[in-house]
Amino acid sequence: MHRLCVLHRVPLDEADWLLTVFSRQSGKQFVVTPHRKQTRLELNSIYEAGWSDSDDWPRIYAVNCVKQSQLDGDALLCSLYLNELLVRLLNTGDSMPAVYDRYERTLEALAGGQHPEPWLRTFEYQLLMQLGYGFSWSSDCDGRPLNAQTRYDFEPERGLLPSRDGAYAAHWLLPLSGTGKPGAESWVCAKRILRQAIDHILDRPLQSRELFSWRKKDG
Repeated sequence: MHRLCVLHRVPLDEADWLLTVFSRQSGKQFVVTPHRKQTRLELNSIYEAGWSDSDDWPRIYAVNCVKQSQLDGDALLCSLYLNELLVRLLNTGDSMPAVYDRYERTLEALAGGQHPEPWLRTFEYQLLMQLGYGFSWSSDCDGRPLNAQTRYDFEPERGLLPSRDGAYAAHWLLPLSGTGKPGAESWVCAKRILRQAIDHILDRPLQSRELFSWRKKDG
């Protein structure tokens, strides 16, 4: 049995769903679940499922719901953002159990009403590390420890670069490495830097970010 979550789903025909799932054991997979009306696997829920090979996509033959998360408002948009990141950035079949476990914990935190910023930024950073695009919050691009009196800029292919007029103060960045408790300035820096790093490896903008923008305008 595979422990998994549903990242995306579309009707395949009158009876079946085509699902994009993220499995702890098997990474991102495309699977079919039959009987669309009777077997509806929801987003933001954790399942254990078995599937077998078929002529097109593997087909689920057994499923059990482990946990359901009731999300709405900003928490729901955050979960859609996480799902889109995984759909867009993961290669099919690459197992990433650490990222999967972080995803489950993040969903649980969002469902529990916790502030999303630390959870989203931690998830983004771990995902980048697992994909091979990681960098250090505590050292610059040459491996030197950050100097608390120095400012830094960020380049996706290099990391943090010392710069007299840099956008980021070291004392904002260092707490992100676990050396202290990050404050509001630290999370603002993390958001800007991680967005730059993620945008560098995307081939087109994320639709979920547009949903955030529309929600802010409506609010």
